[in-house]
Amino acid sequence: MIWFGRSFKINTPETIHETDIEVVFWNATHKREFKDVFDKVDNLPDVVVLVEYHAVELAKLKLKFPNCFYYWHDDSEIGIFSKKHIDIKQVFISEDETVVINFTSHRLNFYAIDVASSMTVFRKNQIAFVQECIESDKKTILLGDFNTPLESKFLKDIKNNFNHVLTEKGNGFRETWFWNIPLLSLDHIWVSKDLDILNAEKIGTFKSDHSMIKAVIKR
Repeated sequence: MIWFGRSFKINTPETIHETDIEVVFWNATHKREFKDVFDKVDNLPDVVVLVEYHAVELAKLKLKFPNCFYYWHDDSEIGIFSKKHIDIKQVFISEDETVVINFTSHRLNFYAIDVASSMTVFRKNQIAFVQECIESDKKTILLGDFNTPLESKFLKDIKNNFNHVLTEKGNGFRETWFWNIPLLSLDHIWVSKDLDILNAEKIGTFKSDHSMIKAVIKR
């Protein structure tokens, strides 16, 4: 009952306007593309971040949406799609291959994060590396596979400065892994406290063992 009360959320979404920003994060498990996201959410989000992404169909995507913007970091297998210009600020890679990519788009500051799934590296050190890379807690959105559940004490500093979208505006279980079974909340979108979360949704799919997360942020 304690777990259910903590993990199952009921929130009322707010009115969404065309000027608001829709963002999506997904662990694509080495096989999936941006097209799989567009098909699942039934529209074209403003910003999409994929980890474990191989960009197999990226050239086709650019032809289909020539007015949008794309970034793929081959070494980290992180892909970024945006309707507005993407300005890559910094790419951080730790010794254990945890990756943090800082970029701006839509006049917002983003961090795309992929914490390495390692059985030999202590999560405390990995999350500490992520936190060291985050230089702003204003107009900032963190999207990533943290490979760390929401309940972890290692996320305390992030919780102090950011709001978790599924906690604030999601409905149902917050856990994103695995295969639509609400076992662990490994994937997160965090929004700085100066931004308003209008809606958030966990989107189940059998194309990955991770669920997608979609959030709408007020502009």
